[in-house]
Amino acid sequence: MPRIGGSKGPKAKAIKVKLIPETTADGKPSPEHALLAELRAKYHEHLEEARIALAFKIGTRASPEGVTSIGKAKKISDADKLLSDFDFLILLNEEFWSSEEVDRSQRMALLDHELTHCQVKLDKQGEPVRDAAGRPVWRIRRHDVEEFHDVARRWGLWTSTLEKLAGALAEKAQLPLLNQAKPSKRKARAAAGG
Repeated sequence: MPRIGGSKGPKAKAIKVKLIPETTADGKPSPEHALLAELRAKYHEHLEEARIALAFKIGTRASPEGVTSIGKAKKISDADKLLSDFDFLILLNEEFWSSEEVDRSQRMALLDHELTHCQVKLDKQGEPVRDAAGRPVWRIRRHDVEEFHDVARRWGLWTSTLEKLAGALAEKAQLPLLNQAKPSKRKARAAAGG
């Protein structure tokens, strides 16, 4: 890693975020932005006016519990909007996204999840709120369910929210998101001695 100010200066800070261009060199949408557009058209019409940037987060570390974040949606603040044209930034874990073990449906599910965080603020009558410039006011939606695996193991579906989640998961049980039934290529190579 090069050092600032010669060989004896401080180590240069690594850049851990990389903006994903909207288009490729030939003018076509990047694969990530093509998936984004497909999901917005199919499930997220409420984001028609939203300007959404995509970026890769590089070198994401696991939490002490062993959980690695694979994505995060961020609302751009009013102050930051003075410097950019975006309303939201979706950060994607580059290692997860580029893994050969991750398929298109998993990438779609991740982007769909992050887009679901991106919401327009509604007034008491359920109408979209607009700012003084006439732009939609945006917000980040929280997860429907927050629970610990240990509590779920001990107490099961102890809230109506968990019951709703279990019902939704049962509907899609034939489509495991993380393909847990398939051995990973890395494990298969190790088992094969290579």
